[in-house]
Amino acid sequence: MIATEKGQRPVEDLVRGDRVVTRDNGLKRIMWVGQRRFSYQEMSLNDAPTPIIVRAGAFGEGNPRRDMIVSPQHRFLVGPRVSPLMGGKDEALISARHLIDGNRVMHVDMLGVNYLHLLCNAHEVILANGCWTESFHPDDELIRDIAPMQRREILALFPEIETIGAARRFSPARPIRKSRFDG
Repeated sequence: MIATEKGQRPVEDLVRGDRVVTRDNGLKRIMWVGQRRFSYQEMSLNDAPTPIIVRAGAFGEGNPRRDMIVSPQHRFLVGPRVSPLMGGKDEALISARHLIDGNRVMHVDMLGVNYLHLLCNAHEVILANGCWTESFHPDDELIRDIAPMQRREILALFPEIETIGAARRFSPARPIRKSRFDG
């Protein structure tokens, strides 16, 4: 469930133009909704990122409120005011794969997975299932690697990416760390 101007809504129901709650900038409009489906066969051949389950309460009481299935690259906001996991360090975004603990955050076997992406005008920290997490963050490598149709859609919305690069156009909403211990 994503916090929007109309209340909590399933991510699958969101469309371009809907406005989501952000940690820093109030309500922000979704500019693009993307998705990528991976079959069991693709995942078993290591051609796809294995989904990660983040159990309800993994980052503290009600954080998140319910189990979440995310890609290994999907980042969560952690920090002293967000989660006790950071041990007093400043807020940062950390990929789910770097939060795996084998208990509350772990790889999960599935017959297939459909990853959904919400892109705003800037990289944002949004509220999903009571947990602060990132909106889609297109860096230069990701723009090169996504499906051609999705690349065309994003470049039509943000043509400056071709000249200045996605990394400059979409600077991260928070520092990005590989673990809660670095930085």
